[in-house]
Amino acid sequence: TWGGGTNRAIRDLAKGLAAEGISSLIMEPSQDAVIFSTMDGQIPVSISLTNGLTLLVEALEKIGVFHIHIHQIIGYPALIKDLPALLGVKYDVSIHDYFFICPRVQLINDYGIFCGQPDVEVCESCCSAKPLEQDIAPIFKKLGGTVADWREFHGKLLKAARKVIAPSNDVCNRIQRYRTLDNLQLLAHPEPGKLGILRPSYGERMSIAVIGAIGPHKGSELLLRCAKYAKAKELPISFFIIGYTNMDDRFRELDNVVITGKYESVDLPKLIDACGCTIALFLSIWPETYSYTLSEALDLGLVPVAFDLGAFPERVEAVGRGLCIPFVPKAESIVETLLSLKDRDCDSTSATGR
Repeated sequence: TWGGGTNRAIRDLAKGLAAEGISSLIMEPSQDAVIFSTMDGQIPVSISLTNGLTLLVEALEKIGVFHIHIHQIIGYPALIKDLPALLGVKYDVSIHDYFFICPRVQLINDYGIFCGQPDVEVCESCCSAKPLEQDIAPIFKKLGGTVADWREFHGKLLKAARKVIAPSNDVCNRIQRYRTLDNLQLLAHPEPGKLGILRPSYGERMSIAVIGAIGPHKGSELLLRCAKYAKAKELPISFFIIGYTNMDDRFRELDNVVITGKYESVDLPKLIDACGCTIALFLSIWPETYSYTLSEALDLGLVPVAFDLGAFPERVEAVGRGLCIPFVPKAESIVETLLSLKDRDCDSTSATGR
């Protein structure tokens, strides 16, 4: 129910299965129930969990469900882990974030930055320093109220799966730090993965695209500092937020920032054309597991600039286009790096500074 790349991955997989003649049901949590929907837009069906999983199991048996693919269990009661066994089917798990090892989901500490995956004692302190998300706090308490209990519970869920699917090597390495999984498999999300023709630069002023819903974990505060620094120094650089942020009003105070607002995927190419952008900036302060937005930027011929964190370095290196800079969230160094790319060819693996 949190949206984002997880939903896209689910729908892409469902489309792929449909092409093979296999039907899919998408299950989402809803208070004391689950809601089922289909890819073709049929009216959703709700099944109560008030009395446990009995009604749910009966319904799934009747329609012949033979496999379960877990993408996320945020919002579900802990007993949902028993569903495959009660139904008598195997299951796979796809990793889209770090919920299974971190109750804060994205490995962002109580200071609002990537934690570096410290010892569990530090994790315990972090998760007690401020409230967890409302969808997570109840289950955290029910599982024992400690990060150690959390990892033990979810570790068993991962270990019992037929496959645990990770979209990047970075994800595999981070998960394996906590539990050795013989069923862990590297498999990128199913998408075309096209590499568009590089876009020509326009004039003396650089136009930087920042694509998507830019919240705190996507570096909205850092982006604001970059824009303020560029304005204060009167640097020839503009930021085009193709989407929106969690603080649009603050960005709109700056004349070197343009916010387009929410958009449909089909409209992204013409929005990029209108802005004249040549570079796509990614300021995520957590180790992203994949990034569909990176795929879109590459497809549209933009040069990605991102931190050397998460899936970005290996994906940028694999396509031979872009630049990954050290994870030092300082506005001055980021803006100066962007300006240094104005006349630089970033369509080669030598440009991926790691």
